[in-house]
Amino acid sequence: MTDASAPTAYDALPYTSYPYPRTHPDRLATLATLFGLAPAAPAGARVLELGCAGGGNLVPMAEALPQAQFVGVDLSLTQIEQARAFAAAAGVRNLALHHASILDVDDGFGEFDYVLCHGVYSWVPPPVQEAILRVCRERLRPHGIAYVSYNTYPGWHMRELVRDMMRWHTRTLAEPRSKVAQARALVDFLADASQHEAGPYALLLRKELALLARTGDDYLFHEHLEDCNAPVYFHEFVDRIDRHGLRYLCESDLHTMLPRELAPEIRATLDRVAPDLVHMEQYLDFVRNRQFRASLLCHREQQPRRALSPERLMSLRFGFAPAGESRPVDLSPGVAHAFTDAAGHEVGSARPCTKAALTLLRQLWPAELAFEELHARALSLLAEAGIVDEPAHTRASALAADLLECIVAGASLDVRCEPSGARSTVPARPRAAAAARWQARAHGYAANLRHQRVDLDGFAVELVAACDGTRDHEGLLEHMLGLVRAGRITVEPGADAPAGDAPVRERAVLAEALTRTLALLTRHAILC
Repeated sequence: MTDASAPTAYDALPYTSYPYPRTHPDRLATLATLFGLAPAAPAGARVLELGCAGGGNLVPMAEALPQAQFVGVDLSLTQIEQARAFAAAAGVRNLALHHASILDVDDGFGEFDYVLCHGVYSWVPPPVQEAILRVCRERLRPHGIAYVSYNTYPGWHMRELVRDMMRWHTRTLAEPRSKVAQARALVDFLADASQHEAGPYALLLRKELALLARTGDDYLFHEHLEDCNAPVYFHEFVDRIDRHGLRYLCESDLHTMLPRELAPEIRATLDRVAPDLVHMEQYLDFVRNRQFRASLLCHREQQPRRALSPERLMSLRFGFAPAGESRPVDLSPGVAHAFTDAAGHEVGSARPCTKAALTLLRQLWPAELAFEELHARALSLLAEAGIVDEPAHTRASALAADLLECIVAGASLDVRCEPSGARSTVPARPRAAAAARWQARAHGYAANLRHQRVDLDGFAVELVAACDGTRDHEGLLEHMLGLVRAGRITVEPGADAPAGDAPVRERAVLAEALTRTLALLTRHAILC
C-alpha cells in the first residue's frame, strides 16, 4: 500500500474542482453508441473517478443520477475532505470517497462501467500513469468506457518553454503561493520585454503569457510549477494503452477527429499519407499544433464500427442551443435555411423535415426530445403547413443523417442517451439541485442539468440558493426583498422602472429582476 498520509502540493494549494461535461457518463455512453458499442445505461452505472479533487465533477453527477454508484479517489486529504463536505451538503448518498493513491486501486474497489481521469495523467510520474491504464483495463467491465485527458505535443512545446522559465526562476522557493507570486512577476516581466517585438518567438510568447494572466493561482501552480507535467505525442499514448489491452475509441469532442476546416488539398494529402486512424489523428495534431486531448478508451476486445451510421442516432435524444435571435423558417422543399447555434456556427438545410425538427428544438431549448418524438412532431408541423415531400420512413432516415452531419460539424447539438431534466418553461416552484445551490453560495457558479458550469452574478447566486422547491414566485420575491432590505444584495432600477413611492418601486424593480433571472436560469438548465 502507498503511504497516503504525506501532505501533497494539492493540500497546500487545492485545485479548483469544476464540473466537466465531457466526462459525464451520458456523454461517454452517447459516443460509444455512435460507434456501435453497447455501453451501460448511465442511470444505473458504476462510475470511478481517479483524481476526484474537491468533488466538483463527481458530486453533481451523483446527485443527478441517484440510482448510479460513484467512487472517487484522491491522494490529497484536503481535497477529499472538501469533497466529503460538498457531498454531505448536497445530501448525496451514492458516492464513496477514498483518500488513497491511484496505485492502490485494486480488486477491492470492484468493477465499473465508466472510469474517469481528467487532468491527472500528464501530471503524475510514470508509475502512476501506468497505474491509471492498469485500472482502466482491470476495473472496467467488458463493455466499459474510460475517459483519460492528457497534454500533447506538438502544441505543448511552446508551453514548456514558459514552464521551464518559471520553474527555473522559482527553483529556490518551496512555498506554493510564493512560487506563484514570483512566477507571475516573471510573466509580467516577459510580457513587458516582448511587447514591442514582432518576431515569431515574441508572438507565441505573448499569446501564452496572455493565457497565464487569466488563470487562477491553483492552475498556474499545478500546470506549470509542479515537478510532473509530461505531455506525449498521440501515437505514444496509443502505444501505451495497447500494452494494457485497451483500444482508442474516439475523442470526447467528436468533431475534432475530422479535418473539415482544412483546405481540400490538405485533406487529400492526409488521406494519402495516413493509412489508419492513429496516423490520421497524429497528423491532425501536427497540423493543428494540438496541446490537449480528452480520449475515450475501451477494451481491446471491443470492435467499434468506425463508419458512423445515422440509424444509431434513432435511440438518442436531441436538443439544439440556438443563438439569441431566431429568424422565421420557410419549411418549403428546396428552400435552404441556416440555423445559428449558441456558439455562432451555422447549420443549414433545405430538407423540410430537418428544418421542422431544428425549429422545434430551437423553441424547446433547453429541453430535448427523443428521436422518435422529434420525428413525429416534425411531421405534424409539416402537416399543419400542408407540406408532404417524402414518405415518413424516408424522412426519418434523412433526419437522422442530417443530425449526424450536425454532430460531426461541431454544432451546438446536445445529444444524449437519457433525459437531462431540463425544461423549457419556468417551474411554478423553481428548484435547483442541492449541489448547484451549494456551489452558488460557495463559488459563485453552479453545475447545470447538462453538467456545465454556469457563472452567476450576486442576484443569481442568492436566487439559486433560494430555489429549493418550497417557494413559488411570490415566495421567492418576498425572500429576495428580505435580502435587499438586509443589505445582502442590491438591484439597480432600469430606465423604464415604474414611478411611485420607494416600497412600491422597490418591489416592482425586484419583481422584474426575479422574472428575468428565473427565465435566464431556466434557459441555462439550472432549474428542474
